[in-house]
Amino acid sequence: MMEPFKAYSSMTVRHKTGCGSLFTTLVRDDDGSLLTIFSRLAKAGGCPQASTEVACRLITQALENGASPKELARQLRGIKCNRPGYDGAEIITSCADGIGRALDRFLES
Repeated sequence: MMEPFKAYSSMTVRHKTGCGSLFTTLVRDDDGSLLTIFSRLAKAGGCPQASTEVACRLITQALENGASPKELARQLRGIKCNRPGYDGAEIITSCADGIGRALDRFLES
């Protein structure tokens, strides 16, 4: 007998970074907990995209091992690179900072 599909919901947050638009998708399990996270830069390829992919893979692994999404967001927020982005009145100091802020927004929802 096949198991029924699980119901997942997700949200995607967009931030303007110095490397381009960063789209972070956060997937919520059917119990409401954060299951996984993906990020893509509008500009494909290169070191910034590789760094965001690594960060998201490690965040997902940490979540699978019981890490607190709130603590992960706190660790990522404020990381600076040499190309900050301006997202309205908000300064996104790096792609990692954008991922941390996306985690914050997910936790507030």
